[in-house]
Amino acid sequence: MDHRNKRQRFIFWGIVLGIAIAVLTLTPVLLKAKNKSLLWVGLGEAEGKYEEDLYQIESEIRGETWEYSEFSYFEQKNHRSLIPSSAGPTRGFFVHYTLFDPSFEDQEERTHDLSFTEIIPYWSRGYQYIVHIGKKLNWHTSVEAFLGIGFITFEKEIENYYKFDYKWGYDLGYGYGMNSFFSWDDGTWLLGWKSSVHNNRITLHYNENQGYLTHRRNIMFFIGLNVKGQQSDCVPTAYVVC
Repeated sequence: MDHRNKRQRFIFWGIVLGIAIAVLTLTPVLLKAKNKSLLWVGLGEAEGKYEEDLYQIESEIRGETWEYSEFSYFEQKNHRSLIPSSAGPTRGFFVHYTLFDPSFEDQEERTHDLSFTEIIPYWSRGYQYIVHIGKKLNWHTSVEAFLGIGFITFEKEIENYYKFDYKWGYDLGYGYGMNSFFSWDDGTWLLGWKSSVHNNRITLHYNENQGYLTHRRNIMFFIGLNVKGQQSDCVPTAYVVC
């Protein structure tokens, strides 16, 4: 790796680290939550597609994705429901780190090795439905829309031909998703599954040529815990039951 690429990598990850510290410190989701807040980390698979017209490349790709998430919700009992349940709006903040590291063959049977990463913070709004299976076990299902902006990096090498320099840029991310998880003891521990649809078509510039990477969706499993219990303005008295 030459000194120019080393410097570019150092600058990029320095910026990412600074933004990550600022965002995680200043994010208001947990600090201003008026009801219940959860925190989880997840790991899963990213799916997408890569296209490059010059070398006649079109291929489905798979990668890895990690997530850090803060999730808060307001819970209101469904008194008319046939089963014990609750529902309410949600808000969230999460950070995705995604890696695609595929290889392709062009029309001349040369191997193209691509390394692509993205790290994006997202803010989301949604709605959640909770089924109270027992005194302590709950099943949560929520849908959400999200929006965020972050950084990408990429580099590519063509076998016995050329190596394109390490580059970085930005990406505007948006989409929708669904969370489904079980919580134990009013959210003390939780285990769940998440699916999110992105469909971001990202342009990668290689000097005079361009490639297009579409990050289509993520599927992951996560584990977390309750970090803030319910806060209530209600004060129980002999005449009022909270």
